Amino acid sequence: MLKKDLAGGELEMSYLNTAVYRWHAVAELLRAFDREWNNTNYKSKSKQEQKELEQFYNNYERLVSWGYDLQERALSSALNPTAVSTSSVTQESLIEAMKEAVAPRLRGHDDKLHEHDVVIAEIVDAVPTLRDQDEFITIKQAVSEKGFDSTMMPLYPQSRENLSGLTGRMLKDSNAEQGASVIARVDGQSIPIEMNTYRRRNIYAALDEINSKKQYGLLI
Repeated sequence: MLKKDLAGGELEMSYLNTAVYRWHAVAELLRAFDREWNNTNYKSKSKQEQKELEQFYNNYERLVSWGYDLQERALSSALNPTAVSTSSVTQESLIEAMKEAVAPRLRGHDDKLHEHDVVIAEIVDAVPTLRDQDEFITIKQAVSEKGFDSTMMPLYPQSRENLSGLTGRMLKDSNAEQGASVIARVDGQSIPIEMNTYRRRNIYAALDEINSKKQYGLLI
C-alpha cells in the first residue's frame, strides 16, 4: 500500500512478533490527509464518504497529539528504568531506547485507535499522490477515482460515445501500454465483459486532456 520512497517509510512493521503501525508513517499520512482536506475537501467522494472523512477530520488534532504524546511516554519510559536513578546513559542504551521509541504499539494501546485503522487505509486510497501511478487499472476505475461523470458524452451531439469509450480510443490511438485484461461490468450493462487495463498515469492524462478540451470547446 505505502511506497517505500515516501517520507514516512513502511506503514507496518513487526515488533515482538506483533504487527504494529509505525507512527512516523501514520503521521505522514495524516499530514497528507490534512493537505488534501484543505485543498479539495474530497469533493469527488460520495456524500457518505465525505461525512465520514469530515468526522475523522474533526478528530485529526486529537489523534496527532495522542500519537506524539505516546512517543514521549515511550522514550521517557525507555530512558528512565525504575530503581536505576544514578546510572549514566551509555551510547548503547540510548540506541536501544531510540529503537523502542520508534516502534509504537498503536494496536491495543488505545481503544479509539481501532476505529481509525480503516480510515487510515482509506486515506491512502483517497489521497491521489499516494496512489501507484504505474498500476494497471480499468478506465472505469480511473473515471471513478477522478470523480468524473461516467455517463458524460464529450462529443455530443456529433457522437453519443461516452467518456470511457472516448478515453479508450485515445489510449489505443496513442499506443498506450496495456496490462492484463480483467472481467468487469460496464455501466449500463448487466453482463460482465473483458476490459482492457492501462497504467493509471496514462488514463489520468487522457481524462484530463478530454476534460480540458471540453471546457474550452476544443473537442471535435
